[in-house]
Amino acid sequence: HPATSADHQDMIYAGSAGIINIYGGLFSARNAEGAWLLNEKDNSGVLTVYGGTFVNWDPANNVSESPAPHSFLAEGYVSVAEVQDNGDVWYTVVEADVVVNSDADFETALSSNEETIIVSLTGDVTYDVAAWDNDAMGGEATKTILIDGGNNTITFNQTNSDWNNITTNGAKLIINNAKITNAGHNNGPWNRHDLNFACEVEMNNVVSDKAMAFKAGATLNNVTIADANTSDTYAIWIQPNGQTVTLDNCTIDMLGATDGRGIKIDEQYVSAPEKVTLNVSNTTFKTEEKSAILVKCVAGAEVNVENIDITGVAADNTNAVWVDEASAAYADLVVVNGASVKVEG
Repeated sequence: HPATSADHQDMIYAGSAGIINIYGGLFSARNAEGAWLLNEKDNSGVLTVYGGTFVNWDPANNVSESPAPHSFLAEGYVSVAEVQDNGDVWYTVVEADVVVNSDADFETALSSNEETIIVSLTGDVTYDVAAWDNDAMGGEATKTILIDGGNNTITFNQTNSDWNNITTNGAKLIINNAKITNAGHNNGPWNRHDLNFACEVEMNNVVSDKAMAFKAGATLNNVTIADANTSDTYAIWIQPNGQTVTLDNCTIDMLGATDGRGIKIDEQYVSAPEKVTLNVSNTTFKTEEKSAILVKCVAGAEVNVENIDITGVAADNTNAVWVDEASAAYADLVVVNGASVKVEG
């Protein structure tokens, strides 16, 4: 039944020297703070999850124990998030297909031709990515690739001086509970895309110290992007290919970079731009240059904004969206809901 305390309530508590294993069931935390649905006595009790579904509370990533984030999952198990029609998120615990802690095993796991690939990490890994569509993850039969990082670091090593892509053979890539970064070649200074996703991607509970670009659909939940590695960098660069990009409960902090910037929808490198839908909610922006969101696209864009904090946007903390001055002729095609918009300049 739901835990409803205004502060927190230990629904299941492993006391001193207590041992509790959970193999199934439906568990719900309803209070706004996120109840301590599971808890252990000062790390002296042991509570391990092998199965079950948890509503609005992730047993793989929570603050019940210190240091946070904490995972109650048994080794080799992952939580799979599914958003319900009413907005609730259900986290279902399943056993991973592969448990890896080496680069070679990680690469082998991601080269499988299974319909669903579920990988659980027990250590940091590095994965090589190449230019364009080379070295795609999965096979022709693969529809979903889920990587649970276990709060370890995934380094995407870019092997080519050209456009390095993180890509799949048509599968959706899901990255949960991880730190992500890159190494090797980068793509230039002012609009660089350190982590360039050329496939549909979903991220949950992810921290990145490098900027990202999206060529396809993207969903970011509880994601932090804080790139201090260069200058004039956009935290997120969206190529307008008609996709939807959604951010919820995210932090974009580019103050560590010189003239750091927020999100840009830009038609550069796109031969036939199509209108993007960008949804941003419960998200904080901290930038030194431009607006929180900037649009440069002959096809315009639809931008839906709800409960965002732009007080840390130095250039404009009033208008969340700018239309790039080079796209002033298409300003009427940029539809913004929930925030004010102006043409740059």
